[in-house]
Amino acid sequence: ALARELELPAVFELAQAVELSFPEVMAAAETVVTTSVAEGFGMAFLEPFLFGKTLCGRDLPDITGDFFAAGVELSGLYDRLDVPLEWIGGVGELRAKIAPSLAASYAAYGRECGRREIAAALAAAVDGERVDFGRLDEDLQARAIRHLRSLSDPAGEIRPPALARQDAVTAEANRV
Repeated sequence: ALARELELPAVFELAQAVELSFPEVMAAAETVVTTSVAEGFGMAFLEPFLFGKTLCGRDLPDITGDFFAAGVELSGLYDRLDVPLEWIGGVGELRAKIAPSLAASYAAYGRECGRREIAAALAAAVDGERVDFGRLDEDLQARAIRHLRSLSDPAGEIRPPALARQDAVTAEANRV
């Protein structure tokens, strides 16, 4: 809905939008983007290469460390995708979203969530006047995307300003 509303050149939840097999989706892709901040086994980092596709997106060192050690070239990954805090209403708005969500997660495991835990979550998300887009909930991500869409030079406001795409030679080398 958001991609359509803002006329973004992207499709979210593609598997629900089309009746294509995974290999068909991969064959149609130009590149594969992974933005997850948590990943199970890390297959999203390897599958693109099986289909000769390039990969760009978020690095998850706990997952990718073994791949790097094995010689897989993952140069198209970034550590954070920072946007200005003001785009989401500031740190107060972020705290208002994080606190109940974190408290519910802790409660699910029978644990208490106090100020220290909330402060740690905020510290992981915020760097100066910027916030890691990947740590925002869907609501705040949508707010940031709407703001980004209204700018004449959006790349000048985000860090990194563009996703680094690997070349086809790298994708093919990772296939081996």
